[in-house]
Amino acid sequence: MQGKVEEIIKRNGLPAAIDMFLHDSSHRYCHMQWEFRQFWKRLRDRGLLVSHDVHVNAAFAEFVAKTHVRDIKGELDASRTSRHEWGRWGYLGFIIKKNS
Repeated sequence: MQGKVEEIIKRNGLPAAIDMFLHDSSHRYCHMQWEFRQFWKRLRDRGLLVSHDVHVNAAFAEFVAKTHVRDIKGELDASRTSRHEWGRWGYLGFIIKKNS
């Protein structure tokens, strides 16, 4: 596919379910957060979201934190947490989705 991801999504040009997404477009905070939200909902169970240049701003770290849901006591609420694992290798970040 060629073109801006915003236009491709507007015309419903992406598959409903994907196994992996690699972010390496604009590294503005807002754009990274937007792309993560758009593609996270399309990832299948055990799908992989990878992001380049995660050191540029807090977008990746904050997105990861949003997938790690805690209850009112601050303890992990595994029933609402939407990821299995995440990590960082240098400037690359990854997060593995779970759909349960």
